[in-house]
Amino acid sequence: MVDNSGPVKALRVGQLDAAELDNEVLNLTKSQLNHVFKYLQTGVFARYNPEINALLKLVLWKVSTDFKQNLIVISKRTY
Repeated sequence: MVDNSGPVKALRVGQLDAAELDNEVLNLTKSQLNHVFKYLQTGVFARYNPEINALLKLVLWKVSTDFKQNLIVISKRTY
């Protein structure tokens, strides 16, 4: 599901799909991190939740841009 924190501005269906996929990946990763942090003190995950969200979004952005750059390099090699 698309995050309801604000309107998603998208010009194409592919952008909406990408936004939904990004949110699903973030939610899955956060749930896995929640399982990791559940044995720590109470509230550690909640206290650092904004920083964790920012870090996860940064990692997702970096991985996706590197992947796109690799696709561009591969496509230039084939032509």
